[in-house]
Amino acid sequence: MTKNGANNKYSPGLCNIGSDERRKRFASAIFGVFFFVALLGFLVILNMPRPYYLFLFFPAYLAVIGYVEYSLGFCAYFGSMGVYNFGSFGERIRVNGATNRNKDALRASQVFLTALAVSLIIAFLFAIFPL
Repeated sequence: MTKNGANNKYSPGLCNIGSDERRKRFASAIFGVFFFVALLGFLVILNMPRPYYLFLFFPAYLAVIGYVEYSLGFCAYFGSMGVYNFGSFGERIRVNGATNRNKDALRASQVFLTALAVSLIIAFLFAIFPL
């Protein structure tokens, strides 16, 4: 079974990044997890009030959106800008056709909203429930 982005071919609304870009998304997800754990440790060690735990949203969002983009092979930012990249890191090619751009924009919205919802849930759970 291959992941959506494994074929290195643009598919409107499904796949808009190749292996180089996917590696960048995976790295950002890993960084987000480490940043989340470090911030959580900082909050616990300093015995910060529960509302401060809502700041966990930011590293959680970085981790979640990085993982979602990696696993889908779809960059939400690229989708919202109407571009894709299957070459070297940093290259961008304009998506042809309004229908293709609309499919990409819809998928980008889904990715952004999914990452937002999951990150908010994580932050609120840590802010509400004591460790």
